[in-house]
Amino acid sequence: YKDFEKKQLTLTIPSIDPTTNEEKKTITPFDLFKETLVPNETVVQGKVVFLENVQNPTNTGAVFRSAAAFGVDAVLVTKGCSDPLERRSIRVSMGTVFSIPWTYYSEKDTDVASALKSLGFTTVAMALADDAKSLDDPVLKNVPRLAVMIGNEAHGLSDAVLKNANHKVIIPMSNGVDSLNAAAASAVAFWELMKAR
Repeated sequence: YKDFEKKQLTLTIPSIDPTTNEEKKTITPFDLFKETLVPNETVVQGKVVFLENVQNPTNTGAVFRSAAAFGVDAVLVTKGCSDPLERRSIRVSMGTVFSIPWTYYSEKDTDVASALKSLGFTTVAMALADDAKSLDDPVLKNVPRLAVMIGNEAHGLSDAVLKNANHKVIIPMSNGVDSLNAAAASAVAFWELMKAR
């Protein structure tokens, strides 16, 4: 992942070439990002977070801060998320949005769970689902390439993501509490899922 930030700086912005009057070829951030995720001799493990339509900038910033704290390698966000570079997100993240590689996921033909699975990741969807495993389930320990997926504050993850995820996961709770907000849930999930890695 160390080359991601350098690659990100080489992106071309869609524009018209004045000499040919044709649109210049544009490389999307995810095209470059995928190159850093493909298994190779030097990258044998990976920890990735996917945020789907997390709209509160405080939550977005907090997730980035937790991701950086617990050793996540990179973050994918959808266009429906609050901008990680929004002032509030930056402040809450304590600047970690500048230290952890991230990009927008914008591929239209493939849902993110399928895309990450095709790259060798085990996908874990945080969801209040009847068939969800407990966060401390042994099957989730020591997974070499892991993608944790967190959804919208009100509606959670989309049906497509949930359908194609390897595992749906829930945080065990007490006192009649059935869920935490995205920021708190991410911190708990990252600590539990990353600690043995």
